Formats: sequence, structure tokens, C-alpha cells
Amino acid sequence: EYPTDYALEANYPNPFIKETKINFRIPKGENVILRVFNMQGQEVAILVNGYREAGRYELSFNASELNNGIYLYRFESDSFSATKRMSLVKE
Repeated sequence: EYPTDYALEANYPNPFIKETKINFRIPKGENVILRVFNMQGQEVAILVNGYREAGRYELSFNASELNNGIYLYRFESDSFSATKRMSLVKE
């Protein structure tokens, strides 16, 4: 069953220590990009960049190379965009 709407869900867990999951859904096949930015607006990761079929997707984001702090993850497609925050708290 295909989703009927777009969504970028809150990452889980949040805050996270090393790795977190990010879920999104798209109701039609299209080009999508999912990027992570630090609070200075610098891109620190690209998690998806390309065509995806309609469906639900779960990605793992490993932030072991990044510093503690707040990061933004931004999803963009031809028809939808959304940005959410996540907190990296290393022990």
C-alpha cells in the first residue's frame, strides 16, 4: 500500500548518541534529497540524492564523526520540503 501524502518524521531516538533513524514517505516516484546541516548552515551529510519510487523509507544516520550539538535534516522533493531538528549527545 502506497502512502497518500508526504511526510518527514521525527528521528528516533532523539537525542541520540551515535546513530539515529530517519523515516520519510512519498506518494509518487520522484527525485528526492535528504541532507543534514549543522547550525552554521554547513552541509555535513547527504543521506539520499536521487529517484525513489512511491513508498515509505527508513534510513540510518551514523553521526560518529560529528561533534555534539543540534543538527537539522532537510527533505526536499519536487512537491514537498520539510526540515526537522535532532540532537547528538556523545558520551
